[in-house]
Amino acid sequence: MSILYLEEIIVELIVQNNCIDIEDKWTLYYEIVRASFTYPFMADRRAGLRKAYISIYTSIMEKLLKTDIKITRITGSTDRQIVLVTDQFLGISHSPTKQILDYAYAIQHNLGYKVLIINSGTCWLNEDTFIPLNSRKNYCDEYRDINVVDYLGESFNFYQCESNAANIDVLAGMFCGIRVINPYCAIGIGDSNILVDICRHFTKTAVIPCDISVPITMAEYPLIPMKLSQCEEDLEEVIMSWQKPIETVFNFVTSEEKDINYSRGDYKIPEDAFVITVVGNRLNDECTEEFWMTCDTILKSIDNAYIVIIGAVEDAPGILSRRECGERFCMIDWIDSLKGFMKIADLLIQPTRKGGGRSTVNALEMGVPVVITQYGDSYYNAGTEFAVGSYEDMIESVCKYATDRAFYEKMSKMAKHRAEELADINGTVKAWIDELLA
Repeated sequence: MSILYLEEIIVELIVQNNCIDIEDKWTLYYEIVRASFTYPFMADRRAGLRKAYISIYTSIMEKLLKTDIKITRITGSTDRQIVLVTDQFLGISHSPTKQILDYAYAIQHNLGYKVLIINSGTCWLNEDTFIPLNSRKNYCDEYRDINVVDYLGESFNFYQCESNAANIDVLAGMFCGIRVINPYCAIGIGDSNILVDICRHFTKTAVIPCDISVPITMAEYPLIPMKLSQCEEDLEEVIMSWQKPIETVFNFVTSEEKDINYSRGDYKIPEDAFVITVVGNRLNDECTEEFWMTCDTILKSIDNAYIVIIGAVEDAPGILSRRECGERFCMIDWIDSLKGFMKIADLLIQPTRKGGGRSTVNALEMGVPVVITQYGDSYYNAGTEFAVGSYEDMIESVCKYATDRAFYEKMSKMAKHRAEELADINGTVKAWIDELLA
């Protein structure tokens, strides 16, 4: 059974089947959300996702009206309060977590509002659902009892839901807890942010996705991280007539990384090597055989090239054994500072994938050029100057970087300039807030 056909079945189950619990429907919904993020050929399936999400949202609202709600006690400020909501808060090395901290810092430190961060835990996975799940729980128990999160010298009030299961009572309690605080607005960081969407009944709401897409949301202000002219078809399919989409960009705080010094010797890489990095959290799915063969061809074409894979890869020994130049691959499951590692890298390449935006920015900031195909977050963040049309073109581009020093220096300067453009998070967030509170 194809993934696309299975997606159609799941959407119809969510919309039409009244015998399935809302918690199971939400779990099924996140399965297809995950698949649409992982597989590029599902990128244009937004209409089905929207149909399923609206059905779930409507059911949740109906159930909330019938629920005897116990208010969740959430510590917030009564003065200039803005609530940021995420559905997964997994630590500083997790890109979406880092993104919400960047936004929180810009709003509180630079704009003077008080920020409350809530992890709603609504990236739900009901493991007792009736179909096998591919996703994993995105929930860290260690944050459950934490009331304050520190970042770049700022302290933010923080609340994490008590349950990572699909639980309407928990959702209702958080909804009422936010209503008691009565914030200026609630902003969701991440698509399909159900907690923010139900808050639109008493405060201003906005949602920005964690990737380059038109967010599926019932918030009043969908934040679109691209030119509206680039996504007119998606806007027609996903955005409702009463919503007010705001054109925006992704920005990043780019100066906070730990100052960690790595050396090539630490990884048995020669000092005169041309070091190419690949970074990701889903490389098992995103590094296809075509991409691995591209890496092989690059190594055969550049005698002093090494490729460093940063991110856990299942069966790494088996993959390397099938590579013609396996001895010039280096597999690293984890590093503390990606930006620090980029100091010893010459180039970043990425498989065709929807994510990868954060690692691309880390490379650009350090003057490390990137080579990416014309798709996904990396492409939008880096810009057309660093994009190629195919893996075959990627091979040619990498070889030029390795052999043409003048070209490399030119693109390295361009990389730093692009990173500076992406760093204006203060201006971007101010524009959101001004629009929401106008």
